[in-house]
Amino acid sequence: MIRNRFVRSILCLLLAVPAWAAPGKLPEAAAILDRYVAVTGGAATYRKFSAEVLEITVTSEDGRSFGMTEFRARDGRRQTEVDAKPGAGLPFKQKGVSNGMAWEVSQAGAARILTGKAADRELALSHGSGADTWREQFPSAVTQGEELVQAKKCYRVRLTRTDGSVVERFYDEQSGLLATRSIYRVGRCRNRKAGNARYRRI
Repeated sequence: MIRNRFVRSILCLLLAVPAWAAPGKLPEAAAILDRYVAVTGGAATYRKFSAEVLEITVTSEDGRSFGMTEFRARDGRRQTEVDAKPGAGLPFKQKGVSNGMAWEVSQAGAARILTGKAADRELALSHGSGADTWREQFPSAVTQGEELVQAKKCYRVRLTRTDGSVVERFYDEQSGLLATRSIYRVGRCRNRKAGNARYRRI
């Protein structure tokens, strides 16, 4: 009798453990990204627009911030212009890709054609336009875990471009919307957080 009670107690304990100790399986990154496309209008809606303009405020680890306007077209054209105060540490005022060629205009107004890793970076950024083209933009997408962002539970998704640069995005688990993102450059330890984004599709 005592032995049977002991066995039943052990079985009850083993059955109860997974209910509170076993973590839930995280969704695949593809499911999270496709859900974001769906809740923001759907792929068919995105395809109605040939280009988009993103106006964003970027803040670096040292607290300095600057405005950035980015034009991206589905045909691969891309142009970025920054509105930064002197001393912000940005070597360029404009840069982008036209006809498959990467270029840059410095803060002093000097224009040049980019080569090497700098060109690879700009060309990687020109892949795809719109949330529905995330597969073109990021060959690798992985769900890293869950984190609280402004008191909201979010999925953390790590996206890697063709040049190796990384973007980490945080998607609200309930709404599926993008909460925030961090941008990591190739070969650099510093990162920048992007916020206050505003999109215009044309």
